[in-house]
Amino acid sequence: MTASAFDHPFLSGLFGDDEISAYLSADADIRAMLSFEAALAKAEGAHGLIPQRAASRIAEACRGFTADIAGLKVATAADGVVVPDLVTQLRRSVGGEAAQYVHFGATSQDAIDTSLMIRLKAIVFLFSGRLDAIVRALEALDRQFGQNSLMGHTRMQAAIPIAVSDRLWSFRAPRES
Repeated sequence: MTASAFDHPFLSGLFGDDEISAYLSADADIRAMLSFEAALAKAEGAHGLIPQRAASRIAEACRGFTADIAGLKVATAADGVVVPDLVTQLRRSVGGEAAQYVHFGATSQDAIDTSLMIRLKAIVFLFSGRLDAIVRALEALDRQFGQNSLMGHTRMQAAIPIAVSDRLWSFRAPRES
């Protein structure tokens, strides 16, 4: 059994981030893999690699698909990776001749890596918004207190006084360059 401060009942309030962890959940991973499978089928259909009707059927199935999580757990323990059983389940859901085109030409690693990138892209946008809010707060502090004097420090030793604005700039500079 593993323990994590990030999902601990009370330590998660200190270390966790519910908004970010939603993108790192198993459910989000599966949704992103299904998004990959739908996009793959659409692209392959558009370029004549698979029949267009199969591509449409796969994309439609991906939108309404609910994975058997217990089955994925058992299969992942045997396979070492979730994708083979997810593809098997999705093929059953797609049904008919279109099922053979699910995951056509792709590897398990393609699905895993693309899922991660889809989710990390969303997380980067969240972080970017948070950083923008921090910069706005620092700018407000600069307007309010920037002209005040503050003791500068070098290696934890008092140095010459600097303006609060100088110190605040050191926090904003990496974001603005």
